[in-house]
Amino acid sequence: MKYFLSIITIPLIVAACSMATKSNQPQGITGRVLRLEGNLMPSVGDTTMTDRLAGKPVQRTLYIHEATTPDETVKVQNSGIFYSEIQTRLVKKVKTDGSGTFRAELPPGKYSIFVQEKDGFFANIFDGEGHINPVTVEEDKFTEIEIKVNYMAFY
Repeated sequence: MKYFLSIITIPLIVAACSMATKSNQPQGITGRVLRLEGNLMPSVGDTTMTDRLAGKPVQRTLYIHEATTPDETVKVQNSGIFYSEIQTRLVKKVKTDGSGTFRAELPPGKYSIFVQEKDGFFANIFDGEGHINPVTVEEDKFTEIEIKVNYMAFY
């Protein structure tokens, strides 16, 4: 009987330990924030275009909210590009370092990321469902993204 119980008990303990380990794996978002500005129109013989299109890393605070649509925000009056209020739940704030990189551990789900600028929150990408600057976090994975703060650029 002892032998029978150990045959059943040992696999159950191993399975429980592996499940506990799996659920403790971090996941979230990692990436860089880059600032683009000035004339980014391609021109013949311009050898600086590649560097200018790559952008410059910047230190910023990112506000990670539940997936957000324009109906769940308030725009800064007369700006058209900045948000003064985001009405969905703030999940996390994270600051980039000197090279513009960041990492945020988050539960699996869909989020919207806003960059804090002096005139308000900036985000200018939308998905097919109308979510602002969306990113999806999958279990046990870090989603890598690049955020381009380009409201001072013209193309």
